[in-house]
Amino acid sequence: MHNMSIKYSLVSKITGKNFAEYNGSALRVSTKTPMFYDEVVLQNPQNSKDIRKITTFRDKYGQISERAFDYFGNSYRNRLYERKDFVVNDEEWVEMTKVKDLLMSRAAKKEIYDDARELLEYFKITAAGWWQSNSVTHYLSKNLENGKKFLSSVFTQSGNKTDLHKFTEDTLPVNNAQKKKLEFKIDNKTYEVKKRSIKTQNVTAPQKDSFLGLRALEIQDAREPMARFFIRRRDLENTDLIINTNYLPLPNEKNIIAFYSDENGSINYNKFYDFGSKSSVANTASHETEHAWQWYLDARNTGGKTPYTTMIYKKFGDLPEGAIRHEADKYSDAIMNYVSVTEDFQKYHDSLLEEKARDMGKAVAHEYNFQGREIRNQFQHIPPEEL
Repeated sequence: MHNMSIKYSLVSKITGKNFAEYNGSALRVSTKTPMFYDEVVLQNPQNSKDIRKITTFRDKYGQISERAFDYFGNSYRNRLYERKDFVVNDEEWVEMTKVKDLLMSRAAKKEIYDDARELLEYFKITAAGWWQSNSVTHYLSKNLENGKKFLSSVFTQSGNKTDLHKFTEDTLPVNNAQKKKLEFKIDNKTYEVKKRSIKTQNVTAPQKDSFLGLRALEIQDAREPMARFFIRRRDLENTDLIINTNYLPLPNEKNIIAFYSDENGSINYNKFYDFGSKSSVANTASHETEHAWQWYLDARNTGGKTPYTTMIYKKFGDLPEGAIRHEADKYSDAIMNYVSVTEDFQKYHDSLLEEKARDMGKAVAHEYNFQGREIRNQFQHIPPEEL
């Protein structure tokens, strides 16, 4: 049987309208307020319910910042755009373009956006219920001395149990014989690379990079995966830790980057803090995971003092005798005499808890940068802080 594609009829079309006049129903994920919008509505002539609406939001320069797709019977799909120009090492001009696709089911939209809209607006949460299907970042670079151009790309695609990650680099004009490619699949629970999935062209797959499965993630998107990675490394996977990337700092917490809370067992990232590099995310994620480890040991050493740490004690019981009990004793003493950063910064800074967490963060950042040398050397036109 031969199926003909449906030809949708144009119902309405709006272009270049001021966003201040927008009163439509399109969902927006971006926290940036657009200046203009376009909207196209199409309808299936054979089914009046089959309507497709595409809403495009633009910045003050007319460039697309977000596009929302609302197709009858399908999940909501939004595409986010980000652009940035910068100079690398005083010798290369780079134009970066990021495109990210997000999906949300219609059931989730009703449950989250319709039933809890006021709560979401109060807490300024815009991305609840969405999951990332794929993303691609292009880096168009030009050498300021010799004019040579390169197009590098980092691509990720989400799957059920595994995600596809790919790095490419082309000279311009394109020369397929010189094209570089590194492609592999990762376990999206552990972020470990599936060794048999690795494909290469004109590059060598890094052999001793334990962070390879995290390299393709965008800096801000790496916050939760990094924390999950270090939670697993610390063997805390079964402690029900919460990762919150949307913490809204109080007026006296403007400079906070992240913190661990033993009240509910959560690692909380300042929603508004922009990390400058992936290694800085690794530093912070491992720092806060180390705090989770300290309070975990204390809970098993003392029985716990909060609902969360009491749960830890009930679930895992007393610590065995030996070195780990000795380590826990030190942390329990430090927790008993804990001074918060707002009470006395110097005492907070000098505490054993912060000293050990800082040491862990610095060591991990160094490890992350050291193990990343191979992929950075092979894809030199991708900014190193992004890898």
